[in-house]
Amino acid sequence: MTRVGVLGAAGAVGSALLARLAGTGARLTAGVRDPGRLSGPPPGAAVRVVDAEDPAGLAEFCASHDVVVNCAGPSALLGDRVLRAATASGAHYVSVGDDGRDHLSPAGPDDPGPAPGRCALLGAGLLPGLSTLLPRVLADGFDRVTDMTVHSGGLERFTPAAARDYVAGLASGADRSLAAWRGRRVAGALRPEADARLPFLPRPVSLHPFLSPEAERLARALSLERLDWWHVFEGTRTTDALAGTRGRGVTDPDALADLLVRASGLEVFGRTQYQALVLRAGGRIGGRERTRVLALTGAGPALSAEAAALAVRFAAGGGAADGTHWAGEALPTAGVLDGLRDAPGVAFLRLTDDDDAHSGVEEGVL
Repeated sequence: MTRVGVLGAAGAVGSALLARLAGTGARLTAGVRDPGRLSGPPPGAAVRVVDAEDPAGLAEFCASHDVVVNCAGPSALLGDRVLRAATASGAHYVSVGDDGRDHLSPAGPDDPGPAPGRCALLGAGLLPGLSTLLPRVLADGFDRVTDMTVHSGGLERFTPAAARDYVAGLASGADRSLAAWRGRRVAGALRPEADARLPFLPRPVSLHPFLSPEAERLARALSLERLDWWHVFEGTRTTDALAGTRGRGVTDPDALADLLVRASGLEVFGRTQYQALVLRAGGRIGGRERTRVLALTGAGPALSAEAAALAVRFAAGGGAADGTHWAGEALPTAGVLDGLRDAPGVAFLRLTDDDDAHSGVEEGVL
């Protein structure tokens, strides 16, 4: 029986992952700093107090599990300390965040990486994670895919940890805002858009272009000629909060993160929250130019938990090669859509031709 320890199990993603892994035959442990914040762990799951900032306690937690899943955050502050503890203990490692990294190479001589026969899968969440895996699934249907547009986001309250990670990404990638892929990264290629209509989303949204390291890796892996990547926001409060960074960057990360938490909280008040990935790809299928669209919606934490559960099963089953990988690049594409169709965290999933995506079915799919 595989022993799976979930760090940060009291959070939205961690608790959703525990529920998703219940009944799979794994022996689950909920790792939490404050057991009082853990609501309804699955029957049979153990609960252990562990703090990611306590090296001794973290090492003990990791050593008692075959797979360690890191749902704690923010990644920008925790960095790779859980990754190092898990790999030093000889466990497989899965993280829903990027562990503060934009590359996979060891951080130094004191970072040997996973032991032989073990793997580390980073970015096993919604973004990053499904945001690379699903474009790969979409590309599989083409003989050759040449261009792709990714829309990621929706209507959801930023948690404090998620807000700090989002701001950290903005602060470290000032030259990535407004950029797009044209065989290489081209700065300033795109401009924000307001009142945009996307297939399968119920209301107009605001769009902000941002070419992340994940997006660049995807473009290179698929040999894309063009890639446009847009962050999606329903409503105006969150985009108004971000507007102050344009042209001058992030001057006070903590203040901006707090502002995002408050603004997004007001945005979602009394409304159904959701996250979406809407992907459009063009290329050749059977010698003809074709365009296809893949759309996924659901609650953000639940979608991240789906990706993490895929990664846990892949790692525990020995499917991943030794070493450290981005989950969205390492997970196999076969069977992904079938698995997501039956997943409790998915509200809507559709793969269709481009003409069908604009045939008036946008309303009410959430």
